[in-house]
Amino acid sequence: MLEKVRYVDYGKGIGAEAFTDGYAYDDYSCLYLLSVAGRDSSVKAITSALVSGRTVEIVSEEIIQAGPAWGQRYRTLSAKLPSGHLHQLLVTDGLFRSGGGVHRPTAARSCAASLCSLAS
Repeated sequence: MLEKVRYVDYGKGIGAEAFTDGYAYDDYSCLYLLSVAGRDSSVKAITSALVSGRTVEIVSEEIIQAGPAWGQRYRTLSAKLPSGHLHQLLVTDGLFRSGGGVHRPTAARSCAASLCSLAS
């Protein structure tokens, strides 16, 4: 089952909600990977929030608030699904580097099979 991911800025009256089929974060709520799909504007708002250092909420059994670590940078991969929805994969640069000093995810969730239902 897909889980919801949302970004809300109450001060600016901005809110966006889409779906995630997988993510990875650590004990410090630093988000390393987020797969998000939905309407173009919602997906772009959520990934832009993360790229600019803001926190998002992942609604699963509990609400997980996660965001980038200080100075963390992301790579974004995008694709249009057959349904017309946008799918973006946000991956931290730290996962592409080897060596010490980089925190690694301690929790991950994947429900990739559910993304197929959104794609059709």
